[in-house]
Amino acid sequence: MAFPQSGEVAVRQIVRQSLMPELLDRFVTITSLSEFRDREFDQTVAEIRELLPLAPLREQSYEQIKEVLLGVGLRAESEIVLRTGLVRFPESRLLRVYLAEVLSGTGRSVEALGILEEANRLPRPAGMDAATDRQQRALILQRIGSIQSELAHFDHSLTAYRQAVEIAPERSEGRIQLGKAYFAGNRLEQAQAEFERVGRETPDNKEAHLSLSGTYLARGQWKQAAAAAERAVKLDSSNSRALYLLGTALIRMGRREEGQARLREFTRIESGIQEVERRYVAIDAISLAAIRALREGDGDGAIQKLIQGIASYPDSSRLYMNLAMVLSRVGQHRMAVETLESMLKRTNAGRFLIHKHLADEYEILGDAAASRRHRQIYLDTREAEFIALARK
Repeated sequence: MAFPQSGEVAVRQIVRQSLMPELLDRFVTITSLSEFRDREFDQTVAEIRELLPLAPLREQSYEQIKEVLLGVGLRAESEIVLRTGLVRFPESRLLRVYLAEVLSGTGRSVEALGILEEANRLPRPAGMDAATDRQQRALILQRIGSIQSELAHFDHSLTAYRQAVEIAPERSEGRIQLGKAYFAGNRLEQAQAEFERVGRETPDNKEAHLSLSGTYLARGQWKQAAAAAERAVKLDSSNSRALYLLGTALIRMGRREEGQARLREFTRIESGIQEVERRYVAIDAISLAAIRALREGDGDGAIQKLIQGIASYPDSSRLYMNLAMVLSRVGQHRMAVETLESMLKRTNAGRFLIHKHLADEYEILGDAAASRRHRQIYLDTREAEFIALARK
């Protein structure tokens, strides 16, 4: 969860002004090595620990870095970044919220709850206007409610959500969470009231219509359930949940043919989603097996696993990058270059990482001109592309 920022331009200024080039380069390195976790990765993390306290980062910059690291599965490293930020900004509510997010994601919900409750006790920062203070407090209470729910403390969860709505009644997210808490406790009339209010005040809020449709279904109000689901479908025609709710409501209204048609759409979309998930799981398994083989000293086996994986998933940039890195680690630098150069023709994503590795490989091969060319492209683009990773 990210607090509202002032836009991409402001983010660029934050990074440009405060994130030292050496530190940025090391964050790029651990991002590219996130799957390998080898000696170079460990050494780079150690260097980050040394550089990070020295960097004149602004408070918001820590959230940007956290987003990038979480995006590649580096939760422990995200925690390092945020705890370092709290040393620099000990009164920061934002950094406590981000840290709680990381802790909750690693199963440390009780610790996360303590961090959030501490954030909730902090006074309004100097210079912050009352409206922003209310928004922050409401968001903190919403996160407290979510974690209390994770811990099965449903009464405490409901209390936190209510407080969030009392502080910032205009926040649709808070009302939806309160409504869901009512729904979970089978307090359907109160849940319906919250969802209906959000639907009236923010008619383009898809989640409000979806939640309202589900509540109507639970109360046996088929016509209203279908109407709410129809509104959600108009906002997002490929939303499988909306199609399921609409199909179910139509069937219960006796409009079986229409309902079954919607449920067939639901099945088709769900099948596509499951296929994407299966693909990700398969690519993940191939990468893990190859890296395991490399760690066990079987470089040829690692290469073969990745080549076979690419044959099955020829558009997977992840497999190509892992192949290039394995080739480099077993000394096949020319083949690593060929793999990386082919990636530049295949993808527009993560090109700064490709240029970084090409610069390293050409340097090893003794081609100083090519190394300088790719190094310069990397240096010219790393800031913008690093920020782009944070936005994904």
